[in-house]
Amino acid sequence: MKENPIIKLNWLILRPHLKKSLPTLGIRDVDATYKQILATYKAELASLPEYGPNDILPLILTHAIMLGAVYQYCQPKPSIQAMTDFYQELVMGSKLISWGLRHRKPLTQSAIRKQIRQAKKSQKANHPFTWQYQVEPGRRRFLATFSRCGACAYLTSRGMPELVPAMCALDYEFAKAGHYLFLRKQSLATHGPVCDCLYIDKKVVTTDQMDQASRDERAEVRRARILFGQE
Repeated sequence: MKENPIIKLNWLILRPHLKKSLPTLGIRDVDATYKQILATYKAELASLPEYGPNDILPLILTHAIMLGAVYQYCQPKPSIQAMTDFYQELVMGSKLISWGLRHRKPLTQSAIRKQIRQAKKSQKANHPFTWQYQVEPGRRRFLATFSRCGACAYLTSRGMPELVPAMCALDYEFAKAGHYLFLRKQSLATHGPVCDCLYIDKKVVTTDQMDQASRDERAEVRRARILFGQE
C-alpha cells in the first residue's frame, strides 16, 4: 500500500511532533527508536494490499499503523490512558491541524451529502482494513453507524487491540475543537456491535446533549479499561 499525497503531507506535519513526544512513553534513545519506528511503519504499509476504489479512510489506517509501530518499541507497555494522551498530543499539538478543525464544517448540507455518498461507496469495500458505515441524515446533524473499522481490524490482527480505544478517544477531541458535538454509546473497539457516531451542530445542541456527550466519553474510557484489565 502506497502513501497518497494527503498521507505524505499528514506525516510531514506530524513527524516532528512524533519524535518530540516519544519520551512521554518512557523511550530514552529517541533518535534510534524514531528510526526503528519509521522503518516498521514503512514495512507494515508496504505489506498491505492497495486500497480499491470503494475503500475509505486510508489516512486513519496509517495512523493505526504508526501508533502500532510506536507501541512495539515501548517497554514496559504504556497504559491505554498513556497511549491516549500520547496520540492526542501528537495530533492536536499541530497548529495546522488545530486550525483546520476550527474551520472545518462537517454539518453543512453539502458535507452531509458527501458523507452519504461515501457511506454508500463503503458498502462495496473489500480491503481487509477499511471502514463500512451507513448515514442517517437529520437537520444540522447526522448519525454514522459503522459496522467495520479498519483501525480496529488492523490493530487487532497485530495483537494490539488495546490501542484502538486510544484512537477512538480522538473523536471527542476533534468535536471539542470544532463546530459540533460528538456522542457515541457503543464502539467496535470495546466489543459493541457497531460504532454509533452522532454529530450535532453546536448551534442547536441542548444542555442534556452536552451532558450526554461527557457521559458517553467517560463510559467509553471505563469500558476500555475493564475490557483490557486496566480498571
